[in-house]
Amino acid sequence: MSGCVLAEDLAVRRLLSVTFVALLGVSAPLAASVLTFDITPVPVPNDPIDQNYGDRITAAVMGGFSYGTTGGFTPNVVVSYGPTGPGPDDCVYFWDQNFGDLMNVVAQFSGATNYGILEVVLTADPGFFVSLASFDLAGWNRSDWTINSLQVFDDSTGGVMFSATDVPVEGDGVGPGHSAFAFGTGLWSDRLRIRIDASNLPGGNGLNIGIDNITFSQNVPEPSTALLLGGALCFLGGLRRTRRS
Repeated sequence: MSGCVLAEDLAVRRLLSVTFVALLGVSAPLAASVLTFDITPVPVPNDPIDQNYGDRITAAVMGGFSYGTTGGFTPNVVVSYGPTGPGPDDCVYFWDQNFGDLMNVVAQFSGATNYGILEVVLTADPGFFVSLASFDLAGWNRSDWTINSLQVFDDSTGGVMFSATDVPVEGDGVGPGHSAFAFGTGLWSDRLRIRIDASNLPGGNGLNIGIDNITFSQNVPEPSTALLLGGALCFLGGLRRTRRS
């Protein structure tokens, strides 16, 4: 019985998450930013990416960090890159060229404990939400690869918002110089996680998938939307109390 309750609770949470995304879609984004990984001075290839890159963007150039902008900024969103660990090879690294036609990308180091797994997490401040619009992937050394999977998670509910397996990634420069992934009006949550799984690539090639041009926006719900969300949360709370009685 407890397993059924847990499954039902997860289903309700996912339903609320879908409703939440649909409601937020009616409100125009307040700001948008693009992570281009343009840093001055240019990092040495294989150096870990600065974990502050992408945090609370309020200008196209902030110190040595440069960003693309599409109508605004994201001062209420922070970005993190992982997985990381205690070892010198447990890092997300910067590379400047030869990932298809992309310039300046980040990728997971080949010797990392979590071999071939690259994650980028977008976290909004309380009362704000982040929407992922698109990003680009490319293969190293102008090669095409097929990776295990590409997913986007809603970390608040544990739900999967996008998932694809056996994902082809361009890089050889013939035709598209990279693979572009776009999500229409955006994938919305207060915390989104992009997860790239290239652990199927043998011989250390799990480091050969770079991500670039991550485009995201921030938003707050309109008053009517907030009331609807509040009602949905009250419904979930009442459902829990009914189960316990």
